[in-house]
Amino acid sequence: MPLENAFRSGGWAWSTERRRAYANNPAVLVVASASSNRSKGADPPDQWRPANRDSWCAYADGWVKVKSSWGLSVTTSERDALGQMLDTCGTAGPVWPLGGTAFTAPTGAAPSGSASGGAAATPAVPPAPSAPAAGADVYYANCTAARAAGAAPIHVGQPGYRTALDGDKDGVACE
Repeated sequence: MPLENAFRSGGWAWSTERRRAYANNPAVLVVASASSNRSKGADPPDQWRPANRDSWCAYADGWVKVKSSWGLSVTTSERDALGQMLDTCGTAGPVWPLGGTAFTAPTGAAPSGSASGGAAATPAVPPAPSAPAAGADVYYANCTAARAAGAAPIHVGQPGYRTALDGDKDGVACE
């Protein structure tokens, strides 16, 4: 995940040391061709995806792991795009680590200017809810995530139901 995206997603609040640790973390660095890197830039998954659909699962899984482990925010459109990409993993694919919901950026405004400086060592990211609030926008990347959240099976009309999780299309997902 690009440093610029991390900065926009809460990294602006990091100390210089934490920014440096992120920029040099092998789990964050991905080898890419120059042309691929130029076409992608700092775009999030809702604006750029690997051309090879077979790469979507691994790409989205890596993006989610980095965002989660570094406490970075995810926008709703980014979450939706990641979910579509994680759908290519199958029902036993990676688990969405945030209880099925998007999470928001740390409070406060990102400073203008460059990515240097910053006050907090760790951004204040709200924890994922243990159970979705009534009427909440609920999303499970796959059935493993729905089961982990205690939501399976999910019936048509219930929060979190979507046809991609309903393999036999009988109105009950993650049976």
